[in-house]
Amino acid sequence: MMSKGLVVLGVVVLSIVTYFTIHSVITVEARAALSSDHPELIWLKREYSLNDDQFTKIQELHNVHDVKCREICRELSESRKQLEEVIVGEPLESEVVQGALAAWREQQVVSQNSILKHMEEVSRYMEPGQGARYRSNVYRNLILSGRTPHIDSNGDYNSEFILHLKR
Repeated sequence: MMSKGLVVLGVVVLSIVTYFTIHSVITVEARAALSSDHPELIWLKREYSLNDDQFTKIQELHNVHDVKCREICRELSESRKQLEEVIVGEPLESEVVQGALAAWREQQVVSQNSILKHMEEVSRYMEPGQGARYRSNVYRNLILSGRTPHIDSNGDYNSEFILHLKR
C-alpha cells in the first residue's frame, strides 16, 4: 500500500507538470511574437488573417514607412511645441502665432497624408474585405482621432508610442 507521502508527492508533481504544460501551450504565440523581427505587427497578421507572404510584404512596407513616419511625427511634435510657446505670449492675431499655427496644421496634413498612403499600400496586400476593414480601422483610429504612431497623449514625440497602444 502506498504511503500518504507518495500520493501527495505524486499529486504535486502531476500538478506542476500540468501547470507548465498549460502555460507553455497558452504562451507559445506570445513568445513567438516577442521573438519576431516586428512584434508590433503580429497583431496585424492575426487580426487580418494574413498569410506569411502577405505579412512579409507588409513588414517590408513597414520598414520603409517607419523611418519616414518617425521623422514626420518628430516634426509634428516640434511644430506643436513651437505653437504652444508663442500662443501664450503673443496675441492670437499676431503673425507669429498665425505662422506657428499654419506650420502645425501643415505638419498635421503631411502626417495624415503619410498615414493614408501607407494604409492604402498595406491594404493592397490583404484580401479585399480585410483591406477595407483595415482602412476603416486606420481611418477611425488615426485619421479621425488625430492620433499619430509616434506621438504620445501629451503631444510629445515618442518613437515607441505605437507599441503601447495595443497593451
